[in-house]
Amino acid sequence: IATIVFDRTKYDIKYNSGSYFDDLGNYLILDDVKLNVFLLSEK
Repeated sequence: IATIVFDRTKYDIKYNSGSYFDDLGNYLILDDVKLNVFLLSEK
């Protein structure tokens, strides 16, 4: 299992980002996105 974390604003995804908009309150979405990846390979 691997965890990948990236900042969505670096890819121009600014929807409800606290870095770009003030006073979002409960509508704020965090800029960091965490993906848990599990790879399974069969031969």
